[in-house]
Parts: sequence; structure tokens; C-alpha cells
Amino acid sequence: MRRIKRAAVLLSLLSSTALAQTPDVDWKMFGGASVAGPSLCFFDAKSVVRTSSGYIRVWTKCLAQKDLDGVDIKSDLGSKIGDNAGRLVHEGYVPPIVVIGRIEFKQVPDVVAYEQIANLSAIESQAQIFDELNCSERMMRSLSVSIHANGQRSFKDKPSDWEYVPPEGNGATLLKMLCPP
Repeated sequence: MRRIKRAAVLLSLLSSTALAQTPDVDWKMFGGASVAGPSLCFFDAKSVVRTSSGYIRVWTKCLAQKDLDGVDIKSDLGSKIGDNAGRLVHEGYVPPIVVIGRIEFKQVPDVVAYEQIANLSAIESQAQIFDELNCSERMMRSLSVSIHANGQRSFKDKPSDWEYVPPEGNGATLLKMLCPP
């Protein structure tokens, strides 16, 4: 993973920070994909729903790596992102992807910054997917998929078939993060 402006995150640790408005989303990084180029993928912790049938439903999105890295840290938005990320790191927040061992601990500031960019920026998603997980069977399916790549849009709102999740990859990471042990 390329490092974003780590200095901004570290500098914001040293500055006093005001609590920012709480966004309606709480995007957590869970992996990467290639959608018209490298992208990072996030799930919305605030949208996680446990259904009466025992399934878990969650929104995910993937943002272009170049857009994430292109956030201007000198702008008002960049400053807010840096302040939020710095506050979270200072308070000891460790992203779920680090907790499960998929990303090294030394990458915490970068991951936290990416999550804050996903929360606060207006970067257009390359993919938005409403997933359903069957934890006990280690299966998942997509309920809704929207892809925007290379100037083209596609949308599918018919649920896919259930598929078993292989032991590696984004599906396995989501299961590990969202399913009870």
C-alpha cells in the first residue's frame, strides 16, 4: 500500500483537535480490488445488520487508490481528515484490518487516514455492493451491485447465488471481521 501524507497525520497528533461532526457512515478498510485500476475497499460499520435469519448484511465500497492518495492535505477537508485521523491514532484506535493481522501495525496511520477519507470525502465509488454473509456456512452473496468504471455504469439489483468464501481474499476478510468467532 502506498503511504499517504503520513506527516499530516503525525502533525495532527501534536496539534489540538476539535471533535468533528460525526458522519452518517463509518467506513472500515477491508481489502483492495482492481476496478479500472487499483482501489481500496471499505465496509460501513454503521450499516451492518444482523437479520432474523442469522445473516449479516453490509454495504461495501471501493475507491480508486489514486483518488485516495490525491486528497489535498492543505485543503479544509484534508485538514479535517488529518485532524480526525490523528485524534483516532492518539486515542489508540486500531482498524479492524490491522486487528485481524491482514495489515501490519506500522500501517495504522495510513489505514486510519484512508478510512477518514472514505468517511468525509466526496470521492466517487468505483463499486458499491450490498453484501449478505452467512457466517455459519462461510458463504456470501451480493444483493445489489453498482459499478462505475471507465466512464461506464452498471447496476444489478437481483441477488446473486450464494457462494462459498475461499480462505483468502476480501470475502474471507469480511467474514473474519463481521462474523462472531
